Amino acid sequence: MASASITARKTRTGQRRYVVRYRLGGRAYPVEHGGSFPTMREARIRRDLIAGELPAGRNPRDVLARLSTDVPVRTFRIAAAEYKASRVDIADETAKNLKSHLAAVLPVFGDRDPAAVTMQDVQAWISGLSLKPSSVRR
Repeated sequence: MASASITARKTRTGQRRYVVRYRLGGRAYPVEHGGSFPTMREARIRRDLIAGELPAGRNPRDVLARLSTDVPVRTFRIAAAEYKASRVDIADETAKNLKSHLAAVLPVFGDRDPAAVTMQDVQAWISGLSLKPSSVRR
């Protein structure tokens, strides 16, 4: 029968770590490492994740591999290029305005994650512009 468990161990420095281990089947299957954590809370979360995968017939190693891969950050520059490419039905004047607006925005926010741009960042950027209020609003 598949199982997941937590064991406590001490490191060389004397700190306590909680190790999650699991088996895909009965005792004929090898014990596999599910992670090592500084707190019991984190270990329980991982054990519960693994314990949920086992009865579903999925290998927890696949889920753990997906957790450890880094998600690529979509920058403002990439989002702007996608937006510009999606606007296929705009007039020439609108395309020219869009190009000039992006030229003003991208040097400041181009390499940042759009979700990480705060209101204070935008206010600081606007205060540094030498534009009329109607232009800033656009």
